[in-house]
This record gives sequence, structure tokens and C-alpha cells, in this order.
Amino acid sequence: MDPQPANLRDRLHAATAQALLDAAEKAMLKYGYDKVTMQQIASETGCAPGTFYLYFKSKQDLFEAIINRHMTTLFECTRAAMDGSDNPLEKIRLGILACFRFGQENKLFFQVALTALPMRNRALRVKLLEMGHTEHAEMSRYSIEQLRKAQELGLVRKDIPAETLDEFLDVVIFSFIEQLAMVDPVPDVQEKLRVVWGLITGGIVGGA
Repeated sequence: MDPQPANLRDRLHAATAQALLDAAEKAMLKYGYDKVTMQQIASETGCAPGTFYLYFKSKQDLFEAIINRHMTTLFECTRAAMDGSDNPLEKIRLGILACFRFGQENKLFFQVALTALPMRNRALRVKLLEMGHTEHAEMSRYSIEQLRKAQELGLVRKDIPAETLDEFLDVVIFSFIEQLAMVDPVPDVQEKLRVVWGLITGGIVGGA
């Protein structure tokens, strides 16, 4: 049997789902996550609310799919930036800069996401774990690998496990992304990186 029709259906289904997510995100940015209704979301595409329920069971499902899409892009950009250096410590710095720039470029999304989650950046990190976001887990593994290499080279203190250092970096990154989203005017990314990186290296470089 020719598999092409099934593949075509899969592609059409995926394309429709992405279009619905685009519309849902616009509606959430317009009305806010708590206030937006499925009817308002549907009106952004001109389709019936029932169409959304064929793809997403609830507004929460829509919200999680939007988070997943943005986080996938974030971690892809971060990994690409980290691959720009062979030095493990420089990889970490480039990765943080990529995260900060992504937060700046996607401020409205993070405003919606962080407002919808009661504990903001901590809740967003917990939500990624609950969703089993594979890219987040993979980026953590990659970051830990680079931190261990930096420890072996004497670039990073060895008295703290690489896993703990990675958790610390995760908190710093998400906290700054929250600041980018919630504060006006938006802080200068390069200047903020200079300060944040100084604080980070002051804490993790040297020691035992």
C-alpha cells in the first residue's frame, strides 16, 4: 500500500495544529491567558471552537503546546550558540547569551507564560519537567557535560557537583528571562550578561 496519503494527512494535521497554535498565542497575548476563551481563540482563525478540540483537549493543552514550541526553539538556539566555541566555559557563556537574547526577542510570550504560572520562573521550570520536555533535559545534560570538562581543566571549582552548578545556572537564566519579560524598559542584554557572568564566575571559578 502506498504510504503517501497517510504521510500527507500527517503533514496536513501538523500544519493545521501549528496554525491553530499561532492563533491561540495571538489571542492569549491579546486577552491574557486567564481571560481568553476558546471562542476568542477560534475567532482568531475564523474556525469553530470545535475544530480546536479535535487537536487540543483544553486551553491548558494549548498553553502547554505553545510553551513546548517556544522552549524547543530556545534550546535549539542555545545549543547552536554553544557549538560556536571549543572552550567549555565559553560554551556556557554563549549559551546564556543566547537565552537572554531569546527572552528579549520573545518578551510577550514570556509575559503570558509567566503571568499564567503563579510562581513564575520556578513554575516554568517545573512545568517543563512535568511535560517531559526532552530538549530541556538534553540541554541540562549537555550543560553538565561542559561544566565537568571545565572542572577537569581547572576553569571551574571542583568542590561543587556539576549538577548543582547547572541548577544554579538554570535559576539565573530563567530569573533574568523573567526580568526581561516583566520590566520596562527592557534591560540591555549585553550589559546584563556582563554583570550576570561576573557574578556567576565569581561564584564558580576558583575554590577547591
